Amino acid sequence: MRLVVCVALAALSSPTLCQELVRNGDFSNQLNGWTGSGPDMLLGSKGLTSFDVNAQGSSPCFGIRPGGNTYAPPHAPYKLLTQVTPLVPGSTYEIGIDIATVASTNNKQGGIIEVWLAGKRVATWTRLSGNISAGSYKDRLCGQFKYAGTAGTQALEVHLSRPLFIWTSGTPQLFIDNVSLRPTVGPTILHFGERKIGTHMLLGVQGRPSAAVLVMFAAKPAPPIPIPGIGGALKLDPASLTLLLSGKLDAFGFLGVGFPLPNTPALHGLPIWWQGLQADKNGAAFGGTYNVAVY
Repeated sequence: MRLVVCVALAALSSPTLCQELVRNGDFSNQLNGWTGSGPDMLLGSKGLTSFDVNAQGSSPCFGIRPGGNTYAPPHAPYKLLTQVTPLVPGSTYEIGIDIATVASTNNKQGGIIEVWLAGKRVATWTRLSGNISAGSYKDRLCGQFKYAGTAGTQALEVHLSRPLFIWTSGTPQLFIDNVSLRPTVGPTILHFGERKIGTHMLLGVQGRPSAAVLVMFAAKPAPPIPIPGIGGALKLDPASLTLLLSGKLDAFGFLGVGFPLPNTPALHGLPIWWQGLQADKNGAAFGGTYNVAVY
């Protein structure tokens, strides 16, 4: 499997399924549709700034130095809120947010990100919630969950916090971009931590417990290709489609694997499109697609 991955990567030198429910999740329309409140040291213009969050070049994003205004831990988070619709109780949704952190010096706490939907927490990112060394970091918050709230329009909140300390001019900068919420009937591909060429990338799959899964990637997306008997559709370019792995999810619906990224400079910033397929006694279904670049 590792040989296939290295060669293939080097060669790259209910609601409607996969319908995006977050409007302006990439902040390309400034902060339209978003409101914010809480302690802050917002970057740029009220948090709207530009940064290379996902290794695909600088673009509009939301940035903050999180922490309390005055020292009285635990400090409340800054809450960035938007409205999403429609939501269907009992349906499965997947969340995704690209994250970057920049620390100019070593610090005792980086930051925490939580996602709340209809008043309930559905995802948490804590990788840099403790000590952080000076440097630049990239990551992705992603996962899926079954929605148990009320039907219709609901509030989606992104909480950005640094509960142990106040913010100062030396507080690590936290950036988010490409906030996404979509319904899904298939597996969600999870990326953990850095994606630096010449190192190992950690990847996971989340879906129905004990289901068999395939993970695929391609150089570009494609218009939906329905396949009889399989829910959803294949949305990867058939000409460059590569099978990364096959396996079985555990009793909690997870599978994790690490694999080497070839030390090929031409891969830097190259978007790679991902999609999964799961199958069990309840049927087979494709998951959604999204791209993640290595650097």
